[in-house]
Amino acid sequence: MNKQFECIECGCNWSVHMHITYECTQVQTHVVDENVQRQIRENATKMETDKQHLRSLEDRINTLEAEKRHVAEVSAKFVCFLKHNAIAPFNDAMFDYLEHLG
Repeated sequence: MNKQFECIECGCNWSVHMHITYECTQVQTHVVDENVQRQIRENATKMETDKQHLRSLEDRINTLEAEKRHVAEVSAKFVCFLKHNAIAPFNDAMFDYLEHLG
């Protein structure tokens, strides 16, 4: 607007134009979306459940491997006992079986 209250761009009077008496400013805010937070919690819960299940399976595998080693040791001792104390000749196939397992 110039000194006679006319628009510099189009020449219209000040009363014809839209009057804006406020100023816009940008304000940064932090908004938390509850749906996104819920999905994050659910995924974290699923991941923890999967990890716990994996740990239990690994524990079971370790337990079964230890039991397998123990059975092989006891079987080897039993084969040695039979070989030394059997009346009939003994065919030692247990050694080959243990090597196959090994």
